[in-house]
Amino acid sequence: MEKTTSNFRNGPSRSKGLPQKPLQFQPLNDGLGFHPFSEGLPYTPVTKPNNGRPLAQGTGAVSAGQPTFAPIPRLASATPKMAPQAIKTAQAAPSPQIPSVAEELARSHANSNDFSYLLRRIWAFVFDTSLNFMIIGAGIFAALWKQGVPADAFLNSGVLLVAGAFAAFFSWALITSQEIAFGASIGKRLFGLNISASASKILIRAMLFVPLSILGGVGLLVAIFHPRRSCLHDIMAGAEPTDHWK
Repeated sequence: MEKTTSNFRNGPSRSKGLPQKPLQFQPLNDGLGFHPFSEGLPYTPVTKPNNGRPLAQGTGAVSAGQPTFAPIPRLASATPKMAPQAIKTAQAAPSPQIPSVAEELARSHANSNDFSYLLRRIWAFVFDTSLNFMIIGAGIFAALWKQGVPADAFLNSGVLLVAGAFAAFFSWALITSQEIAFGASIGKRLFGLNISASASKILIRAMLFVPLSILGGVGLLVAIFHPRRSCLHDIMAGAEPTDHWK
C-alpha cells in the first residue's frame, strides 16, 4: 500500500479562514514487520518463509516461525529390578497347599482320642493303685505282726484311717517316681500308655492330681468332654499320657 493524498474536505467541519490539511493514509503494517490480514488470517508474515525457514521479521514468537514440539521424555520405572537368581528362587518356591476337608478331618482325628483311651487310663490307675496297696498293706501287716500287735487292732477306725492315708501317699509316690524314671508306671506300660515330658512337668502333674481328684473328681470329669480325653491336671501341667496302640 502506498501513501495517498485525498482531496476531500471535511464539509461539515470546514471553517472559513482556516487552512485545511489533506487526509493522509498509512499502511497498517508500517513498522510491524508483518501484515495482520495477509491471506485472510491474522498475524501471518508478509511473505511466506523459504524452504521452511522463518523470516527474521517481527519480535517474540512471531519471529520464531512454526512451533516445534519436543518429545516428552519417559520417566524411569520405580520398580526395583530383581536379580536373575532371585527370580529363579521365587519361581522355584512351591506355593502353599490348602489342606482338603479330608486331611483336616484326618488331622483332627489323629489329635483326638476315643473313650477306649480313657478307659485304659482308668484301668491303668486301678491296676497301679491296687498293686501298690497290696504291697504297702503286706508291709504294714508284717511290721505290726512282728511288734506283737493283735489282729483285732486293725479293726480300729483310727488305725485303718492312718494306714489308708499312708498307703495312698505311698502309692502316689511310687507311681510318680516310676513315671519320672521310666516315662510310665507299671499299669500305664501294661495298657500301652506313656508320658513323654520332662521330670518337672510330670511332678507338677502328679501334685495337681491330688487336690483336683479330692474336690469331687472335677479334674477327672473334664476328660469326658475333652477331645483328647485329657484330665484337668494334664492340661494345666502340659503333660499327658500318649497312646502307643493308636
